[in-house]
Amino acid sequence: MMGLSLRRMVLSGVVFANNKAKRLAIRLSQWTGKGREYVHPKHLLGETEEKHWYPSYVAPDATILDVGRGNGMHSLNAARRCRRVVGVGGSLDSLGAAPRAGRTLPSPNAAFFAVCATR
Repeated sequence: MMGLSLRRMVLSGVVFANNKAKRLAIRLSQWTGKGREYVHPKHLLGETEEKHWYPSYVAPDATILDVGRGNGMHSLNAARRCRRVVGVGGSLDSLGAAPRAGRTLPSPNAAFFAVCATR
């Protein structure tokens, strides 16, 4: 059986490698011209009902708070189906993508904020 410290080291290595691979995928989508924004390629596949689990749960009169929104693409997907969405996240780097992509909404019902929550 693997010791606790060895398991932690292995898990840390996997998380580190996953984060590096995700950042590379994001950069590749920009470098190849597939995406204008700094977003993961999965957000470039189009919005279909099969792609996400939550759209059927979004009520037309709902107000949604999306905490940890990343680049805001899921917030925008929900905003197409409800009255209002507020997205809150901690990354200033990702902040710009959602408002620019949100210009395609029929009405401006999504707002995004970056916050720094420290102890």
